[in-house]
Amino acid sequence: MRIRPRLRCQVHAVLADHGIAPEVSDLFGAGGRRFLAEVSLPPLSRNRMTTCLRLIDALTSELDSVDQEMRVVFRDHPALPRLVRIPGVGFLTAATVIAEVWDVNRFRRADQLCSWAGLTPTERSSAEHTRRGHISKQGSRWLRWMLVEAATNHSGSDPNLRQFEARIARRRGLKIARLALARRLLTLCFYALRDPGGCAAYPLVPA
Repeated sequence: MRIRPRLRCQVHAVLADHGIAPEVSDLFGAGGRRFLAEVSLPPLSRNRMTTCLRLIDALTSELDSVDQEMRVVFRDHPALPRLVRIPGVGFLTAATVIAEVWDVNRFRRADQLCSWAGLTPTERSSAEHTRRGHISKQGSRWLRWMLVEAATNHSGSDPNLRQFEARIARRRGLKIARLALARRLLTLCFYALRDPGGCAAYPLVPA
């Protein structure tokens, strides 16, 4: 999953090198693939693009296979339906949360889980001031990475989360806002794992 976006960036870079603006919004969908097949490029650039597309297709095939295996493993887990109710949390993110956290009762509060996942800012305190630094990055890097990806790709689908992110972005910048949103998503996941009805904000059965 981390390699495929890099290959896609290389395809965009090939086009940018020749001043070509894509005529489609999704360069890797059916329309985008037709555009890439027909666009005029020098031989070396065409070979580079063809290689990237071939690797993207191979990775997609492998990822689809792994996805099917994971769905079999996690299909009967009771927490899965509760987790995917949270905006931005799809199957893969939910499966990662379940696999990495497993027994949520190890944590008494949501902030303990966020701290364990390395999504809590470090603090430096003196007699008069408390300064917050970068996130600690301790704990599971896979869980942290998936939640940041979920925060990045949620696309503002939920107005409450969108407002939360925008409010922090105005004060601290988009990067910090995304980390704060990842922490908020993990907080929601904590309650979804703990409570049979799911987290109160996004319950298993909507009120």
